[in-house]
Amino acid sequence: MPKFAVAYRDKGGKTVRARLDGDSRKDLLSSLRAKGAVPISIEQVDANAKTVNKRKAREKSPVADFFQKKVKLDEMAIVFRTLSTMLGGGLPIVDSISDVGAQAENPRLKEVLTSVSSDIREGASLSASMRKHPKVFSKLMIAMVHAGEESGHMGGILGDLADYLDTQVELRRKIKAGIRYPMFILGFFMLAVSALFIFILPRFEDIFAGLGAELPLITRLVMGFSRLLAGNIVYIFLLLAALVIATVVFKRTETGRRFFDRLFLRLPVVGPMVHKVVVARMTRTLGLLLDCGIAVVEALTLTGDISGNYVFQKNLLEIRDNIVRGSTLSEEMDGRRYFPRMLNRMTAAGEATGSLGDMLERVAQHYTREAAVSIDSLMALLEPVLLSLLGVVVAIVILAVYLPIFQLATAMG
Repeated sequence: MPKFAVAYRDKGGKTVRARLDGDSRKDLLSSLRAKGAVPISIEQVDANAKTVNKRKAREKSPVADFFQKKVKLDEMAIVFRTLSTMLGGGLPIVDSISDVGAQAENPRLKEVLTSVSSDIREGASLSASMRKHPKVFSKLMIAMVHAGEESGHMGGILGDLADYLDTQVELRRKIKAGIRYPMFILGFFMLAVSALFIFILPRFEDIFAGLGAELPLITRLVMGFSRLLAGNIVYIFLLLAALVIATVVFKRTETGRRFFDRLFLRLPVVGPMVHKVVVARMTRTLGLLLDCGIAVVEALTLTGDISGNYVFQKNLLEIRDNIVRGSTLSEEMDGRRYFPRMLNRMTAAGEATGSLGDMLERVAQHYTREAAVSIDSLMALLEPVLLSLLGVVVAIVILAVYLPIFQLATAMG
């Protein structure tokens, strides 16, 4: 019978570590919960007392070439939903993966699924073969598949995973659709202003110079800015390009990630929207993992990796460490700056009733709706602001051009 290294919190709140025999992780989870204990982590160990599922060095994917097409989340959602349906119908997992791979339109996804199918035929588990392709299968996907293998409910868990990916795809589409039109307005604004100052205003400056009249202050300022822009357009373009590249490179560093993640949460208008999006993603991920039978410590680690925000990841890892020392999830969430009171109350209720996963999913649904409303409100605000800004610039240019003409006409009259 397999042996497991188990850590749990007993009825008195004391953390206990032991090695227990069990048919599977699911059986041990059920046994511990029946005794009133709260499982923290359950790891299978071999005869030499070394954990089997410790993270190993990731093998480089043979299809991780830079120029190959990436696998999108919606494609992965289709894969897992199809596999869930086929496994639910009683089809063998190897044949199911082979069929899904044969139907995949993405060449990279097709090659990966073919490799996974071959590994399974040679005796590997699905989760083990997925670990060889970290560029395609995230840690969350691998953890859920592993939980499905141990629980024997692979079809249901793959269906839940597909539902989860669909919600993430839908939220991303909502954000992209919301910013598409304002970005178009912003691009048009920049092109229009550049054309005015680089091509049109210099011609009026030559005309005014020929007349020899003294120009109004606003006209002199606008013409001076036009000369500056037109005479240094190459340097300005290179400077902007360098700033963009430097920002992208800095954002990919650990320091840059911390800076921008904190900044986005503190911005006056954007911050609340980002906060709701991250809370919705965090609670949905954590609830899904707990419902699949994954221990709370591992679930918090995975949720931190997937949260997409350094501030939340740091808080979740701190919560994880404190839970190992004997605290509870609701106690650790209480009082933290970016964890809403509603989340704290629902978490406490879920722990008391044994339905933590369901409570977290309800919180996720609430904040998903709130995030959608915030996105719509923000985009509705950006559009008139950009149009108004464009109108102000055009009005200043028109005033700068026509004011000298009106003055000359008055003098001639």
